[in-house]
Order: sequence, then structure tokens, then C-alpha cells
Amino acid sequence: MAPPFQEVEPHQFLVANQMVQPSYVSLQSALSHYGLIPEAVPVTTSVTTLRPGRWDTPLGSYAFRHIKTGLFQDYRLLEVSDEQEAFVAAPEKALLDLVYLEPGAD
Repeated sequence: MAPPFQEVEPHQFLVANQMVQPSYVSLQSALSHYGLIPEAVPVTTSVTTLRPGRWDTPLGSYAFRHIKTGLFQDYRLLEVSDEQEAFVAAPEKALLDLVYLEPGAD
């Protein structure tokens, strides 16, 4: 909902989960969430079995990367803020997704 009608500002991971279903937050976004990389991540990146895409919205920038159905696993429902939960890759899975989707990246 638009800000004047929001009771609580939605967490960017929850927004990402709702934008494309099924999806889970992964790659640098998840690694940053777990404190495994020091960099700020300006785009919330998720993995989906559907078509890839990118959207810039008033709530933030969101990227969706395609992954094979057989690799769509090892994510969990985490509390990301007060009373808000989102599907996020396990730390190891976020790293594996990064290696799979961005081979040769730093």
C-alpha cells in the first residue's frame, strides 16, 4: 500500500517475495543480511523458477534471477523485522546461487 495507508513499512525482502512467487531472496542480498559481506547491497536480488526481471519501485530496486526447478531449495522463512517474515536462502545456498548464476564474478 502507499505510505499514507501503511501501518508498518514492509521489509524489502517481504516485498520481493510478494512481487514474484515463488521466489526467495539470495545472492548478495542474503549474504549481506547474514553479515557475510561488508558491502551495502542497493538491489534486493531473489531467485525464482519463473522469468528473470528487474523493477525499480518507490520501495526499492528488485532483481529476479532464473534458476532451474531442481535447484530451487535450501531457503527458509526468516523473521526479517517485527512481525514480518520472508523466504531467504540459507547462507551456504546464497553462496552457491552466486557461484552458479555469476560464474567468474569476484
